[in-house]
Amino acid sequence: MLPYASAADIRSKSIQESVHWAVVKSNRFCLFCLMNSTQHPLPCGHSLCEECVQIRGVSIFGNESAYVVPGCDLCKSQVTAHFSLKPVTAGYRLLSLDGGGTRAVIALEELRLLQESLGPLCRVQDFFNMVMGTSSGKGSSLHRPFQTNAPSGGIIALTLVKCGWELERCISTFIDIAKKTFGAEKHRSATVTRRLWRSLRCWLTDGKYDASAFETALQSIFGPRNRLFQWASNSVAAKVAVTATSISKPSAFIFSNYNASKSRSKE
Repeated sequence: MLPYASAADIRSKSIQESVHWAVVKSNRFCLFCLMNSTQHPLPCGHSLCEECVQIRGVSIFGNESAYVVPGCDLCKSQVTAHFSLKPVTAGYRLLSLDGGGTRAVIALEELRLLQESLGPLCRVQDFFNMVMGTSSGKGSSLHRPFQTNAPSGGIIALTLVKCGWELERCISTFIDIAKKTFGAEKHRSATVTRRLWRSLRCWLTDGKYDASAFETALQSIFGPRNRLFQWASNSVAAKVAVTATSISKPSAFIFSNYNASKSRSKE
């Protein structure tokens, strides 16, 4: 051991001498420093905190807040990953997208006006540090533990940040999901039996519309096994979160691609 080695160098040497860290993965705390919560997933499945991104990454010339991590010391993976951190001199730029079903298209039109003001060289999602959407879609089910309101802010936030899509593609996709979710009922015959079934379904599942059409549309966009806290080559540097509520027990939940840096009081 070097007499003047830093804690990061000592930890790196310890990781390199052990082969057991390759199979250990956590999306809660950073396995590199064993001190902070993870914030940035790697392609191999391991994750880094922001401090370890700066220590183990190489800063990009001309962009002091952008880093390139050449690989993973835990599993010896050589796949590089790019991360952009919030600059030290920059303030917090938050984007909050409300729910409201199809009325969320109003927020999309406002984002379109903002995009026109920013110009073509800056995407609107790159202007924010964090994007939060309320609900990811109506469609409660007896077999689903979570209920959200109609497709709205959550879908917009995920397509902008997680998928990294251009704004116009997000708008067209949102309109397509809304038509499939709400328009499916209009094309069906309104017989007495079907009306009774709709009323019974609404009472049992606390949802007016069928969840199957909505779930199929979501899986076609995000995939059946895609996770929010997962590395993606086309994702945006901003943090994203989606709020939802529980059907069985009224309480709020937050699904995010980051972990809280400090524990919060239950109050």
